Amino acid sequence: MLDKLKEILEAMDSNLYYGQVAKAPEKWNYTTFNRSTISKAGKSKMDFCEYYEVHIVRENYVPEGYVYELIKRVLAGTRLRLADKDIEFEYFLKGNTDLSVEVATITFSLPAKGCEVYGE
Repeated sequence: MLDKLKEILEAMDSNLYYGQVAKAPEKWNYTTFNRSTISKAGKSKMDFCEYYEVHIVRENYVPEGYVYELIKRVLAGTRLRLADKDIEFEYFLKGNTDLSVEVATITFSLPAKGCEVYGE
């Protein structure tokens, strides 16, 4: 799933990273993605749900509509589902500047029944 997600996200943003960014590009316009958690789900002791996060990092603000376009592409190109979580926005200042950075975090889920991932 990580490879497929990476392929879709790279088509939208060439500045793509997995996990943490050791050294951000000069202009803080990039995307990161990661696995978040695997949680118990369903009634069986062997049912799980995997969670993946996509973080859109932009100087000033994330363009209007970009979040929805990313969601549409991920849902169309993978077996991921949009998790039942809010899309969160965080704000901070870039380094020692007064430039604001906005980060949108989108969470996707993938059920695994009986330790078998659906759609793989």
